[in-house]
Amino acid sequence: MNFFAYYSEFDFEKYAISIKNNCVFLKENQSAVMFIEEPFNQTNTARCVNQQGSVKIRNAIMESNKTWNSGEPNLSQIGVDLRQITATNVEAAKNCPNKGRSRFSGSRRLRRGR
Repeated sequence: MNFFAYYSEFDFEKYAISIKNNCVFLKENQSAVMFIEEPFNQTNTARCVNQQGSVKIRNAIMESNKTWNSGEPNLSQIGVDLRQITATNVEAAKNCPNKGRSRFSGSRRLRRGR
């Protein structure tokens, strides 16, 4: 995935990210650890990210990039046990009023405003 490769080497200290304009630009506010422009009002959606959080985000991106490029990706590489999830979902479905059937299955469609 190019996303992880790109952001694993991205200079968050120097550049800001504009999702709306699909570009990067020099950060005006160097005190912001990370600047990701909110697409509707152009504020910093990452304004609450501190130095420690920034390190965690960068490490997660780099680890994701490494995992993605290590061969055939699967959820067990990131610690997800599908057997546990499936068993949990089966048990949870037994307790559902609709007996685990999706309320959107069949020919019924979800309509707006209802």
